[in-house]
Amino acid sequence: MRTEISDVGGPMVGLCAGHRCAALWRLRDPQADDDADPLAVAGPAALRRAIRDTPGGVLTRLPCVGACAEGAVVGVASRAAGSAATGEVAWLVGADAPARQSALVKWLAADWTRHGASAPSELAPALFHMVTVHRAAQS
Repeated sequence: MRTEISDVGGPMVGLCAGHRCAALWRLRDPQADDDADPLAVAGPAALRRAIRDTPGGVLTRLPCVGACAEGAVVGVASRAAGSAATGEVAWLVGADAPARQSALVKWLAADWTRHGASAPSELAPALFHMVTVHRAAQS
């Protein structure tokens, strides 16, 4: 018997797993070795648990997003029910810092079922929004 699962939408989180971000996550986990999968070390593991416990949450590993000068990078966007499309992405720099990581987990645990959830105020200094410009192909 097949049971249909209702997709309520939720947060889509992209964790940068580029070389520098991965190394920064590993440095924060005293039990991680140099070869540890960046999604398996303590910080990203806490994010995985938060996403797993959040209805409609999706976590994805990203290649280098090129914004790691200020610490490990995580992108967060609201995903509508029944869709893989997201709204604007809020990029969090320095996500490996314990206080920011805790605030991110708190944010992910919020109610995302109605038009997303607002970022906690303590994350405001670490958030920036990337704007992607799409150009029509020239003939």
